[in-house]
Amino acid sequence: GAMTDADVLVVGGGPVGLVAAIEARMAGLDVVVAEPRAGDLDKACGEGLMPGTLAALHRLGVDPPGWPLHGISYRAAGRHADHRFRTGPGRGVRRTVLHAALREQNGGDDDFDVAAHTAMGNLMNGWCWYPSE
Repeated sequence: GAMTDADVLVVGGGPVGLVAAIEARMAGLDVVVAEPRAGDLDKACGEGLMPGTLAALHRLGVDPPGWPLHGISYRAAGRHADHRFRTGPGRGVRRTVLHAALREQNGGDDDFDVAAHTAMGNLMNGWCWYPSE
């Protein structure tokens, strides 16, 4: 079978892996992302993007839709601490929406390479491969 040649192999297609792949591609490197789960990954975390995170995503060309977050509040047993963001709002974004925006910036499903998946099948059975263009 055909083999995929790449400068970078990112193992894991969650938000961190996809951001690493975008950064590598922006640096001109050929990237393959290996992820065993298909589709947009859902998990109960990563849904509140702080202002710095939102700015970093914008630098990568990623702008997921969501709701503005102007601060954060911690509350427990009659006590609370509130903080308004000084550098602008963050954003509340559903995890699947963030993942879809990051995948789209990485070429989306059109970048899925069945030949690479087949060639690497003996090494990592069931993983999806998203090579760069």
